Amino acid sequence: MIKKITITTSARLHFNSLKMNAIGGRGCGGVGLALESPILEMNFYPNKNISVVGGTSHFQKKSSLFAKAILNYIKKPGVTIKINKSFLNQIGLGSETQLGLSIGKGISLLYNHNLSLKKIASITKRAGISGIGYYAFFRGGLIIDGGYKMGLSEEKRTFADHASSPPPLTGNYKFPKNWKILLIIPRQSTIDVSKFDENKFFEENCPVPLKEVEAICTDVLMGLIPAVKESDYFNFIEYLSHLLNLGTKKIELELNKKRINETNKKLDGLLANKFIRIQKCKYILIPNNIVFTKKDLLRYTDLRQRYSTDIILNKLSLNNSEINRYLMDLQSLLTIKYPPNKIPFLGLSSLGATMYSILLSDYHKIDYILKETRKILRKDWLVMLVSARNKPAKINISYGSSKQK
Repeated sequence: MIKKITITTSARLHFNSLKMNAIGGRGCGGVGLALESPILEMNFYPNKNISVVGGTSHFQKKSSLFAKAILNYIKKPGVTIKINKSFLNQIGLGSETQLGLSIGKGISLLYNHNLSLKKIASITKRAGISGIGYYAFFRGGLIIDGGYKMGLSEEKRTFADHASSPPPLTGNYKFPKNWKILLIIPRQSTIDVSKFDENKFFEENCPVPLKEVEAICTDVLMGLIPAVKESDYFNFIEYLSHLLNLGTKKIELELNKKRINETNKKLDGLLANKFIRIQKCKYILIPNNIVFTKKDLLRYTDLRQRYSTDIILNKLSLNNSEINRYLMDLQSLLTIKYPPNKIPFLGLSSLGATMYSILLSDYHKIDYILKETRKILRKDWLVMLVSARNKPAKINISYGSSKQK
């Protein structure tokens, strides 16, 4: 009887890095989400040599390299790897991390070695820049990783250095099932990886100013996490869309500007104000018998302006009923009411060109949005509607005849 290991995992979204600034001795960190698809499914069988079948030539080459590293560590000769399902690499969905961890786990289980995922990540050199894909593999859900110790005396001296072990998990939350992810995936990779210099990218764009780091961390800690725990879709969208214009994510958007602009132009009639979510409000009228501080007022303003808004206080003479009506009108003005047949925003996952939006199934006309998006983008893009994956990668151990191969 031949032992067979089957591992099924899937893509992830990387929303943003938290702290691409090493002041205080810690840097990187990130926030992202595990998805139910696109899927990577692989079978593993014992063999005297390394054999990889299925998938693209790139996946086969990377699989062989990952397998060789694991086999050398456990001192085994070979493995047969069958790639049943896969998705494009270098499109921003984290395929190579899922590939490396799947191969490490599959071979480890095949030969009865109890290698930890942490050890596998170290051997395959995964999770040294970000922990989102790593934790997506064996935890799922909304993920926040705590970054790495950085400094001259630390293993990670620059943002381009790969740490030998994954960052700590600082937050992991179940993502609401009725929040559906609209994926717009290029059918061909849009970035020439051979010409992309990661060291140069970090050197030119880091450190991120602390003001932006503070905004990113505030958006995550006091925005995304509470919104997910309270299933507050509209607040989640507000904070997430704000994240897209901060830190290294802002640079990634700029590098993909041409493709994003082309897509935005095609989808113009379906997009809800593109990246602008709420009406900008630089001036607020305040009744003279209500005491507000500037900090109190900032919560009424556009998220993009909240760290630099100038508040002009105009003294008004209003009675209590007028004050209440005025405040209700103000809140209504600044409350988001997305049209249910519009896409609220388009984000970019990692440096690749996969764009995404998050829709509320109980509110949006999802069938209409999906149909129209596919019709507009046609054959150049794969348009999918998926859910978040709130569980680990699936691992199955079975036995059968050699004919299974």
